[in-house]
Amino acid sequence: MSDTQRILLIASIPIVILIIAASLLLVIPDPSETATLQVDFSRKTGNIDMYYGANEAANWMEFASMQEIQQLHKDVGSKYIRVWIDDPAYRSNSTIPYENGIYNFEKLDSIIDATLKADAIPFVVFAHAPKELSKSYTQQVNGNPPKNHFEFATYCATIVQHYKDFCKTRACNIEEWYWEIWNEPYWDHWWEDDEYIKVYNKAYSAIKEISSDTKVGGYTQKVLTKKDKERTQRFLTGINGLDFISLHIYGNYPISSLKDKVYIENLESKEVKRKYEQEMLDNNEFLFLDQIILLKDFMGRYSKNKKAEIIVSELGPNWNWRYEPYLDEPFVAAWYASALHWMIRTELITKEFFYSGTTDLHDGGFAMWSIGQEDSPIIPYPVYHMKKEFIRYNTKGSTIYRAESKDEDIEILAVSNSNGKYITIINKRNLQKEDIVIKIQNYPAITKRLSLNPYEVRFLKIL
Repeated sequence: MSDTQRILLIASIPIVILIIAASLLLVIPDPSETATLQVDFSRKTGNIDMYYGANEAANWMEFASMQEIQQLHKDVGSKYIRVWIDDPAYRSNSTIPYENGIYNFEKLDSIIDATLKADAIPFVVFAHAPKELSKSYTQQVNGNPPKNHFEFATYCATIVQHYKDFCKTRACNIEEWYWEIWNEPYWDHWWEDDEYIKVYNKAYSAIKEISSDTKVGGYTQKVLTKKDKERTQRFLTGINGLDFISLHIYGNYPISSLKDKVYIENLESKEVKRKYEQEMLDNNEFLFLDQIILLKDFMGRYSKNKKAEIIVSELGPNWNWRYEPYLDEPFVAAWYASALHWMIRTELITKEFFYSGTTDLHDGGFAMWSIGQEDSPIIPYPVYHMKKEFIRYNTKGSTIYRAESKDEDIEILAVSNSNGKYITIINKRNLQKEDIVIKIQNYPAITKRLSLNPYEVRFLKIL
């Protein structure tokens, strides 16, 4: 070996060492980056004041006739169940047929009875004007504004009067019920000359004349775009009364429509699907913390009733008819667990409603359970099992304690109630998470280690 070769060899040694060290860094995790979760049961941060609920969006008669479905609602803590009042010309399974001033309450009565048998309180939405009361009837979901505000107000009041009388023969109290005036009046015609606000005001007053203490509100908006915010301000400043304001929140809302379209058109790619789901999960902190704080600020500035409740009356990971998550995906459970976590952290939500309790097996969409062919068993999905555990550990009235995650992929919630002290851990990634360290201070000082499966939600009882 020549002197030149010897010099080159010696000079290359540090470079080789650096390359080896760099390669090791790629495969050996930095101890400082190990996922660490910290809980301090001596530092109270709030209380869980939110009621859990669900929708029964379409499968009315199965819900009404099957005790098993009513029990499933009990299992997942559905203290409130959202029920639609819609029109037979819109869909054949209308909840309240109406013609020439004649109401057929038979089906809606059975649905309300099923809600009460599930130990829940009805949360009723006037979702359509009947065809003969509509200005320009269409079969689009929100496209049927009333042609006469007074006629529609009378329609609403007649239904409320029926259930005021109904409660005289049942174990129910109309003053505990909620009445939501319309569903998603985002369409432009609703805001021409403040059409929706005028309809709302007449219906609100008519219902209050029947029962002054029953809860009346609206308007199922979102507060994301500039137009959303302008409409919310106009609604709050233009209405005569408000007991609650409602939102619909979906995981793909902050994703641009163009980007959403690209995702949906390429879902056959597992990588694209994973990125889409991940973006929906990553949005939850914004959706439930920042957006609701913004709405609360609007309520403080513009609402005549500063104590009006904030209710999420529809809640799901995605809203697009061309794509819904597969019903059995753990992703849906992880998304929902994260959503519940951030609503609890926000402490401004009084009630939440998962999008659907029951769905048909082959209909797609997201629900907590499905019904198949006649006499086939009901199939609970991962989101059902998750929520059943979530409400058992994180009951209304629980005390919330300081809990922090050093890993942005993992969320943690720590609570105590009369049954003990609990921790909920949510893995927001479709990845196995290894060697997670949980440091619990003060009650007592404990260090635990665990791993999480992709999209796993883990519930731990500490004491």
